[in-house]
Amino acid sequence: LRDDEALAPWRLEAIARTESTAAYNQGRLVMARDPDIAEYMTGMQYSAIIDTRTTEVCRQLDGKVFRMTDEALDRLAPPAHVNCRSLLVPVTVSTEVDEGDFITPSEIGKGIELSGKGFA
Repeated sequence: LRDDEALAPWRLEAIARTESTAAYNQGRLVMARDPDIAEYMTGMQYSAIIDTRTTEVCRQLDGKVFRMTDEALDRLAPPAHVNCRSLLVPVTVSTEVDEGDFITPSEIGKGIELSGKGFA
């Protein structure tokens, strides 16, 4: 309820989807930073669902790998916007990662710019 009026079903769905995405990705970050696991982690890869509904921010971040020590990881972890469907995928030390797959400072800036108020 807001001002004694029920929220529209589409709004409730958007809240549930966005908050579920946030909880899921935060759980992955907590797991990856666990001291028993952290030594096996290289980073986290941003994985967006690419279709006609994909936003510019998720399209831009898709496939980028954040080093575990990168402060931008917390700032740009999904959700990047309302109804975000993107996920963080753990990248272990046994996975080969090209240097070009790691997110750059300019890509971080663009991601923050695109993510909108309240998300980055």
